[in-house]
Amino acid sequence: MKIGFIGAGNMAHAILEGIYSSKKIAADNIFVSNRTKEKLEKIEKEFSYNVSTDNSYVLKNAKDVVFICVKPQIFDEIAKELKKGINKNTLIVSIMAGKTIEYIEKALGTKNVVRVMPNTPSLVGAGISAVSASSNSIKHRNYNEVLDILKGIGEVVESDEKYINAITQVSGASPAWIFMMIEALADGGVLCGLPRDMAYKFAMSAVYGSGKLAVDMYNKNKTHPGVLKDMVTSPAGTTIEGLRVLEENGFRGAIIDAVLQSYNENKKEISMRYNFRPQGVCPVNIAFDIEGNVVKNVKFTGGCDGNLKAVSKLVDGMTVDEIEAKLKGNTCGMKSTSCADQLATAVRSAYEKENAA
Repeated sequence: MKIGFIGAGNMAHAILEGIYSSKKIAADNIFVSNRTKEKLEKIEKEFSYNVSTDNSYVLKNAKDVVFICVKPQIFDEIAKELKKGINKNTLIVSIMAGKTIEYIEKALGTKNVVRVMPNTPSLVGAGISAVSASSNSIKHRNYNEVLDILKGIGEVVESDEKYINAITQVSGASPAWIFMMIEALADGGVLCGLPRDMAYKFAMSAVYGSGKLAVDMYNKNKTHPGVLKDMVTSPAGTTIEGLRVLEENGFRGAIIDAVLQSYNENKKEISMRYNFRPQGVCPVNIAFDIEGNVVKNVKFTGGCDGNLKAVSKLVDGMTVDEIEAKLKGNTCGMKSTSCADQLATAVRSAYEKENAA
């Protein structure tokens, strides 16, 4: 089986490492492309895989399975190129957040698409991946092999695609909140007199061990996490006092609200059909919708040392003509007219695409 990877970011690297560790697929049968050479050189050195900055190289050689591991906001930029080179029998595996199976099928002209949502712990082989696929993809000769590959980075759960957005928050976003909890636990330890390094070590080990215990007990006999909590909580003891403080401060509600807020924000971002990424400047993305001739729902992500974030807010609710009049040839407080011009051009292009559809 010959496997390709379009994109060589952290998650792609984790999957590649899992393949390498399994020793089930020869290095000569793995093909990886990426825009920059630095990551490719690292992969070539570590695993002896075939690498190139040319996506067509991967599509030409990997006829069985191709993983698409690029950021979702650049997928539309490369979709036409990929569509030209993809073999109709190749199984496409996407790890892009927010891009549905239907969207990818239409963009690439194929019915063989599998959507995967891994999470950050996959980087150390302790992750969990939600896998969704159409009935056509499930029947693909390489579908089960893809599941085996994903098991190299953690647990695999096959899921209806309608649950992916919720899974993204409970599994994908939550590690950030757990890392914050580890930090807070350690801060509490320092407040009580522990050296910082010792506080972090005990906090991290407690979270790691508690997670493993919860997983093992649930898999063994469906033990509810609440039962495990009660095992640690003695009558009139110190632990129940800590739990009382957490409840008084809305700990449960805060976690639930965080999941819901992330879920709703993710839905908004998914609904945005257009993305703008300025060339040659800060790594940012501006997502937006076009309704009639009006730009709406503008969402800015990334970091910028200029004024692009403020400009993106400014154009929300403006017509395409108004945006061009405002931005074309105008620095808008930025160092040059480049970003403003690019944004105006992107908006005009999206408007024309919308009205041509």
